[in-house]
Amino acid sequence: MMGEGDVNASILWDWFVKSENFLHHKGTASADMVKMVAYGMTSIHAIQWLAANGPALPTMDWKTYKDQMCALFLPADWEYTARMAVLQLKQRTRPFMDFALDTMGRNNLLAGTASFMNDDFLCNTLEAGMDPNLAIKCHQENTNTFTKFCPWLDEIKQLDEWRWQQFNEIAKEFVRLNIHTTVPSHMPPKMAAVANTNQASTTQISSVSASPFTSIPKLTDEEHTLLK
Repeated sequence: MMGEGDVNASILWDWFVKSENFLHHKGTASADMVKMVAYGMTSIHAIQWLAANGPALPTMDWKTYKDQMCALFLPADWEYTARMAVLQLKQRTRPFMDFALDTMGRNNLLAGTASFMNDDFLCNTLEAGMDPNLAIKCHQENTNTFTKFCPWLDEIKQLDEWRWQQFNEIAKEFVRLNIHTTVPSHMPPKMAAVANTNQASTTQISSVSASPFTSIPKLTDEEHTLLK
């Protein structure tokens, strides 16, 4: 049931999909779909629409019903707004698949419109919004040779997961090195007190005493790229 409250493109799309799934399992004939679904709407706007269109429901097709619901609940520029929201999405610091699923979900709202992105357009959009370092890795692995969307998506997912695994291993190593960096026992008491106060910073500890500490090895070029 679609009740009171604001109705946006996402809520309306969810209503359409769940209605279609319900009617499919019920074995409802396509000619009866609108009549079966329309009376499940209880918002004031929907009731007014039903009062005006009730006699036409038995002959109204599903596409006409959906078009009228979009016109009833959504602003005139909703398609443009939804399309721009898809094009402006960026991966940033989240996993690639979270970004991809978000993009595909928003694109689904445009199904049946001229703004709906096919697989090729969707692939280009995801490439444009992915993390720059992941894009470099994809270029190195020649992922543009994939001609089908799903295999391409799976390959990017695996590359991104490998990238996150590498980053986590480096982060764990930094934590391990910091934990095992201790103040030498032979340090004079006053200097040791200062060093203990600044234990969190290896640089500050080093400035207090010239005694040797566990040094962190230099990063490789690949590790520099991951840490960015």
